[in-house]
Amino acid sequence: MPSESAVEPESPTGAYELLPPSSGAGEQQQSLMGQEEQVLKSEGRQGDVLAACTALVSVSILAIVTWIAILSHDPSSEGWFAFHPTLQTLALVLFTYGARMLKSFISIALTNVAQAL
Repeated sequence: MPSESAVEPESPTGAYELLPPSSGAGEQQQSLMGQEEQVLKSEGRQGDVLAACTALVSVSILAIVTWIAILSHDPSSEGWFAFHPTLQTLALVLFTYGARMLKSFISIALTNVAQAL
């Protein structure tokens, strides 16, 4: 059976009470709040530039080779099919370029929210 000194009395507002803020640390913490969000941080990781350049160069080479192959072999004999590979490779180039541009505009706050999910 526990002694009475080991049992803590309950407070009238509940089991837990808030501690009063310390005088010096609270002011310093409040003065620093929000400053880290105002500093622009680079979102680039090591190798992002190389990966972006590699993606753009490789899809551009694919488009150039495809267009040369189609346009140098009488595209009028292919009929409507000649438009398919040329426009498809053009779409790939534009999608790759668009993904590269959109990736650079992601904000740090959105990245943190996504990582929290």
